[in-house]
Amino acid sequence: MGKGQLLGISGASLFLLSLAFFFFNPAYAHPSQEDPPLNPANEGLQPNYSTIVNPGCADGDTLPPNSSVGDGLCNSWETATGLRISTGGVTYKYLCGAYGPDTICPSTSRRDIYVEYDWLIDHAPSTTAISNVVSAFNTAGINLHVQADQNTNKHWMQVQPVTMEGVPNPNTEFNQIKRFFFGTSADKLNSNYLTAKRQAFHYTLFGHQLENPNTSLSGMAEISGNDIFIAMASFGTPTIDQTAGTFMHELGHNLGLAHGGPETLSEATIDCKPNSVSVMSSSRMTPDLFASIGMSSGWELNYSGIASTINEDAGLTESNLLGLQGNTLIHGNNGNPMWASVPFSPNPPVGIDWDDSNTIAGAPRMDANYIPAVGCNTQSFNTYTAHNEWGNLNFKFKDEADFGDGVAVGKFKDTLANYQKGFEKGKPGDSKYNAYFRETPFKTILGNLEITKSPRAQEKAGIIPDDIICEHSHEFIYVNRTENSDGTPICIKTEHFADFLERFKDFVFFDQYLCDINYSIEKGKAEATDIDSYTNSKTGQPLNCSEYVKQYE
Repeated sequence: MGKGQLLGISGASLFLLSLAFFFFNPAYAHPSQEDPPLNPANEGLQPNYSTIVNPGCADGDTLPPNSSVGDGLCNSWETATGLRISTGGVTYKYLCGAYGPDTICPSTSRRDIYVEYDWLIDHAPSTTAISNVVSAFNTAGINLHVQADQNTNKHWMQVQPVTMEGVPNPNTEFNQIKRFFFGTSADKLNSNYLTAKRQAFHYTLFGHQLENPNTSLSGMAEISGNDIFIAMASFGTPTIDQTAGTFMHELGHNLGLAHGGPETLSEATIDCKPNSVSVMSSSRMTPDLFASIGMSSGWELNYSGIASTINEDAGLTESNLLGLQGNTLIHGNNGNPMWASVPFSPNPPVGIDWDDSNTIAGAPRMDANYIPAVGCNTQSFNTYTAHNEWGNLNFKFKDEADFGDGVAVGKFKDTLANYQKGFEKGKPGDSKYNAYFRETPFKTILGNLEITKSPRAQEKAGIIPDDIICEHSHEFIYVNRTENSDGTPICIKTEHFADFLERFKDFVFFDQYLCDINYSIEKGKAEATDIDSYTNSKTGQPLNCSEYVKQYE
């Protein structure tokens, strides 16, 4: 298959990228371990693939300012304390800030993207590389939430990543792996958590190598889908920039970008457009082509944000800056890669020195996208249009056929016990019970205190430290807390949420986080008149959740 072409398999469109050219460090010795295939009989819990939660977002999918494109995440899911998606009587939670592991809180005024990644043995990506991609999206006004899940403790030298549309397909290796490992251990306690999570999360697997005949490729991703496989490790130890560029490139495919712009355009498959400053171009996915011609700078971790057009046949007008001031272009000239800086106006002399003549004059005629080193092999004079890729991302993979893939998870034992004895010890207003509640560290009251207080206890319970605060079937609540005291965090079973607030309102720390919980859950919700009347522990005023949640409506 030629590079730059779309591969259609069983109706699924996936984009392949060759990286045979790039210079990876071969010194790193990767394992040759080859684990046996996963047994589909052991997959365990699976999500409901036919379920689309809140299709079309009846409650709204607010568009950010100056944008005609929403992020496909319903407003009710994007609360001030994290992502919360209810289905099947439970609420999936990926909380943020002080309430959970996500360092970025979702927003209805910015677009949000969620990604979970796993890795095969010895192939964990650089966390700095992931952070750099998050920063690139943030600069563009988009919240990228990346959840590092787990080392699969498995290794396969080659993986077949091809997925099929419409139905789960356990026969492809990528899907087998994803069916076992997508989702954290807490997500895997209930199939409805998995159903909810897949409404919002892309999935990335970092592995060793793609299966023949694609062993020279660094990755594969669905176009406007939710699946990514990255195989950079087969080339040695990737640098931070190589990892960041490849991850952002493949995520761009998930977001509807081809190598030459948004996939909906007829010329989107044209690669190496010299006026497209984007990691989607094979010439700019990583800094390696720059390095090959002695450039230690000029590469950018970015998608194109500027639309421009050049005509090779008419000549590349050197006085035309194309709106790319401050960028460094990389292009071909008779098959040899060259670079040309685009200065900030007005110094030095304004223009693009396409032919490296050290003067800005005329319109040299050259085949600027012919760069065989990265597989751009077409020799002809053409017109190339670069597009504003940031402004044309497709966030809504739920609307695509690839959403019906075989993404699922394995079966994990429920390691957390639900302690309910204390809840039955007394009744509201029972002074003996209130005294017991004050004096006991809540170890027997609707939840397990230890996992909220001690990372060691979390780890012992099979929960990754800092990954969650409570299991998904519980809600995180502070008791005996004041503005000057951290109090005691406990985990309350969701279906007992309203009952617990009423019984122990004298001890609960009330803030707007409790409004978020009550707004998003289905079973256990408090009556609006009750929760509105509770006193906000921070302000001393009525909590008034009804007014607070209007931001999501």
